[in-house]
Amino acid sequence: MAEKELQNLPADARETDSEEQLIIDKGLIEDIQDMIQDKDDGSLLNILLDLHPIQIAEIIDHLVPDDSVYLFKLLNDELAGEVLLDLNDNTRTLILDNLGEKEITSIIDEMDSDDAADVIQELDEEVAEAVLDSIDEEDSREVKELLRYDEETAGGLMAREFIVIHESSSIYDAIMEVKKQAEEVEEVYDLYVVDDHGVLVGTLDLKSLIIKPSYKKVSEVMDTEFLSVPVSMDQEEVAQIMQEHDLVAVAVLNDDNKLVGQITIDDIVDVIREEAEEDIQRLTGVVEEDFSDKTLRIVAARLPWLMIGLFGEMISGMVIKGFEATLSQMVILYAYIPLIMAMGGSTGVQTTSIMIQGLAKGELWLSDVGKRLVKELGVAGLISFACAIILFVTSILSGGTVKMGLTIAGALMFVMVNASIMGTVFPILLKRMNIDPAVASGPFITTINDILGLTIYFTIAYLVFFI
Repeated sequence: MAEKELQNLPADARETDSEEQLIIDKGLIEDIQDMIQDKDDGSLLNILLDLHPIQIAEIIDHLVPDDSVYLFKLLNDELAGEVLLDLNDNTRTLILDNLGEKEITSIIDEMDSDDAADVIQELDEEVAEAVLDSIDEEDSREVKELLRYDEETAGGLMAREFIVIHESSSIYDAIMEVKKQAEEVEEVYDLYVVDDHGVLVGTLDLKSLIIKPSYKKVSEVMDTEFLSVPVSMDQEEVAQIMQEHDLVAVAVLNDDNKLVGQITIDDIVDVIREEAEEDIQRLTGVVEEDFSDKTLRIVAARLPWLMIGLFGEMISGMVIKGFEATLSQMVILYAYIPLIMAMGGSTGVQTTSIMIQGLAKGELWLSDVGKRLVKELGVAGLISFACAIILFVTSILSGGTVKMGLTIAGALMFVMVNASIMGTVFPILLKRMNIDPAVASGPFITTINDILGLTIYFTIAYLVFFI
C-alpha cells in the first residue's frame, strides 16, 4: 500500500475483525525499525492500520527520534491527531518540532477544540500564531477562547463542540439540530437548552429526544435540575463532581451563567489518571517525571527531596550518637534499630496514603480531623499491640530477658502509634496551609518518623535500664 493511499484512509479503517492482536514488544519494535530503514511503507501501514492510536503512540515512544518522526508522518491527519495526544510529552515535543506549519495545521483541523488547544499550547509562539491564522476562522476563535483559561481548570478542559437549542424549540427542531451538527459534534450526550440571553436553563437527554412526541416544546420536557461547573473550577473538583453524580458530560458556564463549553467523561478519565500518577510520584518525592526525561532533569527533580532525607538521617545518626553510652552497655539494642525504623516508617506511609486519598477525593473534611485521629489511634493501637506481642515472644525465644522484651515491644508500640499520629495530622496541616499534602508528606513523614522513632526507642530503653 502506498503512502498516498494511507493518507486517504479513514481512521476507522484500522479496525480489524481478526481475533489475533499484535503484541507491542521488543521484537515488533525491531521489525518496524528494519522496515523504516528499508523504507517499506506498505508493510508499516499494514501494521499501523491494525492498531489502536494508543498502541501506535507506544511504538513511536520506543523508537529513536528520526524513526519516530518518520513513522508519525505516515499517518493520515485524523489518526495523527489521536496518536499525538497519546504520546509522552518529550516525544510529542520532538514530533511537533519536526513538522511544518502546514502539517500541524492539517492535524489541528481534525481535532476537537479542547485537544487542539492542548497541542497549540506546546508550540512556539510564532508557530502557534501561524497555525491559528491558518485554520478555519470559527475553529481559531474557539481555540483562542480556550487558551485564555488555565489548563488545569474547567475552562482549559472543556470542549466547544456541543449542541445548543432554544427553549422555545420543538422536539422535532431539536432532532434536526442534532442531524445538522452530527459531523462537527461526534459524541452527543446531552442537548443544552438556553433562553434568549444564552443562559443555560435546562438539558435534554437523547432518551427524551427519542420517546417524546415531536410536537412537544423542549421547555416542557427538559431537565431543569441539571449540574454545571464554572469555568474557573479546578479540574480535580470537576472530576470529583462527575464521579459523585455519575455524569458523562457536564456544562461549563461563565460568570454570567452563559454556556461556554462542555466537559466529557473521556477528558475526566485522563484527569483522574494524571492526578493519580502525580500523587503516587509525589508521595515518593518525585514530581512530574516521565520515563523519557533526560538524566539531568530526573536528577534535578529527585535530588532536593533526597537531600531532605539525607539531612534527616544525619540527624538520626546524631540521635544514635547521643545515646552512645546507653548502647555501649546494651549492645542488643542495635539489633532492633532497623526493625523499629521500618515499622514506624511503614505505619506512617500507610496512614499518610489513606489521608491524602481522602482529602483528594473530598471524602475527608478538615473538620473531621478529630474523629479521624481517634480512629487511627485505635487502629494503630491494635496493630502495634499485635506486632509487640510477636516481637516480645521472639525476643524471649532468642535468649533475651523479659525486661528487655517488654522494653523493645513497648518502644515499638509507641513508635507505631506516633507514626500513625504524624501520618494523620501532617497531611491535614499541609492542606490547611494550602500546600499539596502529596508533595511534602512522603519525604517529611519518613524522615521525621525515623528521628522521632529512634528518640522514643532509646529514651524508653534509657528510662527502663538506667534510671
